[in-house]
Amino acid sequence: DGAADAFLQTFKGAADADRESLLSPLGRIGGPAALAIVDGMIADADPAKRKLGMVAITRWPDATVAPKLLTLLAGSRDAAERDQLLAALIRIAPLPDNKLNDGQKLALLQKTMSLCEKNEDKARVLERANAIRIVETLRFVRPYLDDPQLAEPACKSVVELAHHQKLRDPNKAEFVQALDKVIATTKNPELVERANRYKEGKTWERKKG
Repeated sequence: DGAADAFLQTFKGAADADRESLLSPLGRIGGPAALAIVDGMIADADPAKRKLGMVAITRWPDATVAPKLLTLLAGSRDAAERDQLLAALIRIAPLPDNKLNDGQKLALLQKTMSLCEKNEDKARVLERANAIRIVETLRFVRPYLDDPQLAEPACKSVVELAHHQKLRDPNKAEFVQALDKVIATTKNPELVERANRYKEGKTWERKKG
């Protein structure tokens, strides 16, 4: 906390030309004091200062800024800015930072998915989803196995979720059904191997290197 306070004082006293190099650590420090500074930059009439504020808020270390990101996204008409905000939401939603419980993380990820227009963004949502290890995540991901554009990232997430025995075993019927679909869908032989092993209740170790 002392280091964060010292950095914030340094940031406040820095010249505009120097602040840009300090934005990444400012965003990663987080907290109300840092957010107040960033909010002021985003609200500034100077487009250059707003742009710097956007860099900072999209590098935030936890999900406390999720409502702010969603509000900014709803009001933005700039394509690059929208991409920046979406990427931040996709990154922070599943973070293991204890700011949100698993249900809240999944709800945020689902909300983010609803805002995605590009398949590449939707694929990133699916790839991040498996960090939320609850059966509801499997139910969220599974329908995308039927989407030719998104099937592969969905397959990967299903298999990654199935990797966790404590999640898989109590929900065996749902996982077997989803893993069967993965086997029939994916073009990745490693995912097929893993899906078959998990169906049989076996373990799998990642290949080193």
